[in-house]
Amino acid sequence: MSKRAQAAERVRPFTEKSFYLGEFRGRTLAVAIAPHSDPDVASLEQVLKELESNPTGVVLLGRDPETLERLVGSTPTAPGERLLGMIWRGLRRRSRAGVCLGSDTDWAAAATDIALRLGVPKLVCLDPRGGLVRDGARQSFVGLEELAALLREGPPGEPPDRTALLRQVEHALRSGLPAVNLCTSEGLADELFTYAGSGTLFTRERYVLVRRLSI
Repeated sequence: MSKRAQAAERVRPFTEKSFYLGEFRGRTLAVAIAPHSDPDVASLEQVLKELESNPTGVVLLGRDPETLERLVGSTPTAPGERLLGMIWRGLRRRSRAGVCLGSDTDWAAAATDIALRLGVPKLVCLDPRGGLVRDGARQSFVGLEELAALLREGPPGEPPDRTALLRQVEHALRSGLPAVNLCTSEGLADELFTYAGSGTLFTRERYVLVRRLSI
């Protein structure tokens, strides 16, 4: 084999997915499962395996201990003063750790609080209703100021629990969390690994900026 062919073989082709995997490599993401939902465990497992081989750590947050145990492969941790240390030890054994949120707690508030305490770059909220929809169209990207304006007006067609979730997203962004994703469990792969996504990406700054073309 020629040197040129050997070099070409060593260089992996650039793909949209490889770009996002590169962004996540060596980092830890938080994934929160909404209560009263029936997440697609098979879809989640496939994404978790891809992140595991990347390698990317994942902290799964939810109320159902059985679902968490199936995904994590061990008994999930309960929130408490020693939570961060237990998550750290869990991620050293495997790239996944689980935290079982109390049934009497506000799951969105608890999830954002843990994500902020961990200092993760991204929190993904899995909700069977998917991302934010306005005027019949899905909103792929929403900046913090746009979200704040939407909450002041009152999100059209959103029930109280979703409005409360959006307020927690605003709180998380203002408190320093770089990004929050809202999508379904079935759409998690597209949301994480494609530009268009499947739900809504909330960010502190505008995700897309358009400027005059220059060299």
